[in-house]
Amino acid sequence: MILLYTRMQWQIKIILLTIFAFLLLVTKANSFPGIIPSHNIKIEFDLKNHTMDSVDRLKANLTGKAELTFSVHKNVSIRGIRDVSGKELDYFIRDNKGQKEVTVHIPVYKSWSEIEIHYSGRFSELPDDVKFSREFLSDKPVAYVGEEMILLDGTSCWYPCVDQFTAFNITTVTPSGYEVVMEGTRLSREEKDGVTLTTWDFPHPVADIYLVGGKYVISEDHYNNISIYTYFFPEDTGLSQNYIDYSKKYLELYERLFGKYPFKKFAVVENILPTGFGMPSYTLLGQTVIRLP
Repeated sequence: MILLYTRMQWQIKIILLTIFAFLLLVTKANSFPGIIPSHNIKIEFDLKNHTMDSVDRLKANLTGKAELTFSVHKNVSIRGIRDVSGKELDYFIRDNKGQKEVTVHIPVYKSWSEIEIHYSGRFSELPDDVKFSREFLSDKPVAYVGEEMILLDGTSCWYPCVDQFTAFNITTVTPSGYEVVMEGTRLSREEKDGVTLTTWDFPHPVADIYLVGGKYVISEDHYNNISIYTYFFPEDTGLSQNYIDYSKKYLELYERLFGKYPFKKFAVVENILPTGFGMPSYTLLGQTVIRLP
């Protein structure tokens, strides 16, 4: 749980948490090469029906093995797994601690194997027991897709996940009017035919991949070569400049203390749930937290 005091103290803690998250993750990731070093995922969201359809094209490090095992959320359905030639691969699924554990058989032994995992999921339930107080914030993993918001907590295994660190390149397809934010750098954003295609890239291995989307108004400013953003709901855009100003202040402070900030952006993102999370390059704060005096 994350302690909460005043807004100023909260911002100090979140920015510091973000910087230390990067330092700890990169150190540990470099020590343990991953089974899946990087995900390349395309996701199409149907917000009205609370669903997503995805393809994850990845390279698996299978040294010493002829199979790959990963986990997915209990509401995820595997539609097929293929090699790069399009050949269907055999796999089996078993329940494991409330998730699905998927084991794929690789017919030809190779140190590296490139495969495509086609999967879909329906995430229609927001938790009704998320609690908030001035002392504590909820840390319950959430997987939700809806017109109010997209909330995909990495620890929920909304994507094929293994218990190791991984980088990613992810393209999302959402209805126009929705913005998606993730760790790392937004490589592109294009609107056409009533949808928005957004690509995010993060080359630094992380333990979990978080994806957030909503009807955000984006405000942008800069500190040195760092882009500073707020992704706020329309009714809270009046608070954006205050958060941007404080972000500049504490980036300057912590760069003096710890060295150069390692990312191209820092973003403060608003959440409909009363959460307070710090991820590499952005923080996700609940609406009740954003509005605190």
